[in-house]
Amino acid sequence: MLELLLCDVPGQIASCGKTLSWDSYEALALKAIARDGSKYLLKARNVWNQRVNRARKAAEALNTIAVNAETKRKIKALASEHSLEEDEFLSIVVDLLHERRGSVEGIIKQRKAAKKAAIASDLGLLGSSLL
Repeated sequence: MLELLLCDVPGQIASCGKTLSWDSYEALALKAIARDGSKYLLKARNVWNQRVNRARKAAEALNTIAVNAETKRKIKALASEHSLEEDEFLSIVVDLLHERRGSVEGIIKQRKAAKKAAIASDLGLLGSSLL
């Protein structure tokens, strides 16, 4: 029925179990849809696309970090050495530091446990529940 209305095909329309002809009083609203329906659908599609794109752009919103000119120059030089864009280079550096931080925290926990065990051994508390 929608295709029939949008293509403005003359003839009869089946609606709610009864047949309407284009020249009947009941079909006036359908004539308006047939005349302007494609415009309304295009507008609705454009509104939807705009809403989706705005939501996507908001999710991907760029964040800015202010750095002095010397730091900016260093970042640019380091990024160009690796044939990367500045933002891509910084992203990689941050990811590497984050991974290293996780491994460093693990190493620190191991060292603390070893020191605790050594102290407990020196005090003769190895079998106790203080560990």
